[in-house]
Amino acid sequence: MVHVKSLKVKLLRDWSCMKKFIWHDEAGDDYFRLLDYVAVFAGTRFVPKNHNQKRMLPFWKVYRWMCYYHSIYVIMNAFAHLDRRNNFSEFSWFVMIALEVVMGHVKDLIVARNSEKIQDAQNFINKRMTIVSDEVFEPGTRKTFFRKVQIMCGATGMVALNMILMMTIPNKQIDELFALPSWIAFSSVLSYIFKFTISPPWPCKIICGTVLLTSILEGFKTELLVFANDLGNTVDRARPTVFQQFPDSETYQRKDSEEVVFKNLQQHIPQKIMRHIELLEKIQDFKPLVELFFFVLYFHAMALIGTYIFVILQTDFSIGSAMILMALTAYFAKCYFWCWVISSFQEVNELIALNIMQLITAIPHPAEHHLKYIELRTMLMIMMIRTQSSAQFSCGGLSIISVELFGNLLNVSYSVITFLLNII
Repeated sequence: MVHVKSLKVKLLRDWSCMKKFIWHDEAGDDYFRLLDYVAVFAGTRFVPKNHNQKRMLPFWKVYRWMCYYHSIYVIMNAFAHLDRRNNFSEFSWFVMIALEVVMGHVKDLIVARNSEKIQDAQNFINKRMTIVSDEVFEPGTRKTFFRKVQIMCGATGMVALNMILMMTIPNKQIDELFALPSWIAFSSVLSYIFKFTISPPWPCKIICGTVLLTSILEGFKTELLVFANDLGNTVDRARPTVFQQFPDSETYQRKDSEEVVFKNLQQHIPQKIMRHIELLEKIQDFKPLVELFFFVLYFHAMALIGTYIFVILQTDFSIGSAMILMALTAYFAKCYFWCWVISSFQEVNELIALNIMQLITAIPHPAEHHLKYIELRTMLMIMMIRTQSSAQFSCGGLSIISVELFGNLLNVSYSVITFLLNII
C-alpha cells in the first residue's frame, strides 16, 4: 500500500513538472524549445541543444525508423490492393494514404534542406526577444507569442493522442483498409504493428513542418508589432514639442526645445531604421521557404480534402470516418491559419507605415538643419515604401497568399467532390 502511494505521489509530481514545463514556464532564452520535442515524436530532423534533449535521441531514432516502416507498409498495401479499382472509394483511400506518406516525406525534405535557414531565423528571433525598450508592451506581446507556440504544440499532441485512442478501438473498416493480403508473409503481424505504432509519429510528422514555420512567422510578426509600438512611442515623444504653443516671448525656448528633439531623433531614427531593415531582410530570406512549403501544403490539401470527403460519403460512418474527419479538420485549420497569419503581416506593416508617416509630420524643422531634416524625412520615406512592399507572400508565384486564397481552396475541394461523385 505504501509502495502504491509513493508511486502515485511520484507520478503526480512528474505530471506537475511536465505540465509546468509545457504550459506554465516562461520561454527563457528559447521560444522554440517545445518544437524540438514535436520533431522527436515526428521522427523528423532533430539536433539536440542540451543534455535533456540528448536523452531524447533514442526515442527519435525509434520514431524515425517507425516512419520508414510505415511508409514501406503503406506502399506495399497500395500495390497489393490495385485490383480493387472496381471499388472506387477504397481505391481512392489507398491512393490518398500513399500520397499522404509521400507528401509527409516531401515536407520533411524541405525542412531538412532549409534547416540552416530555419535555425538562423529562430536564433534571430530569440536574440531580438531579449531587447526590451517598452517594459509594458513588449513582455506581454512576446509572452502571447510563446503561448501561441505552446498551443500549437499542445494541439499537435492532442491530435496524436486522439489517433492513438481511435486505433485501439476495434473497427472492421480500419482493419480491412490497413490489412495486407494473406499471401504476404506475416501479414497479420505487420498489420498489427502498423496499426498500433502509426501514432504518434505520423500525426506529428504531418503537422510538424507547418507548426514549425508558422511559429517562426508568428515570431517575425511579433517583432514587427514591437517595432510598430516603438515607432508609436517615438511619435508620442516628438509630437508635444512640434504642436506645443509657445508665447512670442518664449520663441527662444521653443527653438531650444525643437533643437533638442531634432538632435534626439537624428541620433535614434537611423538606429531604428537599421534595426528594421535587419528584420525585413530576415523575413525576405525566409520568404522563399514559406512560399515553397505553402505551395506543397495548399495543392496537397486541394487534392486531399475533396477526396477524403468523397470517401466519407461513400462508406458507412465509423471510427475510420472520424479519423478522416480529424485529418480534414487539421488540413482546414493549417491552410486557414497560414492564410490568416500571412494576411496579418499586411495589417502590421500598414500600422508601421502609418506610424512612419506620423513621425515624418512630427519631426521638428529647424531652419539651420534643413538639409539634415530633408535627409531624415527621405530615410523614413524609403523605409515606409520598403515596409509596404515586404508583406506579400505568393503561393509558388501563382497567387498572393491571403484569406481569399483559402476560399478558393474550398471551391476547388467542392469541385473535386462533385467530379468524383459524377464518375462513379
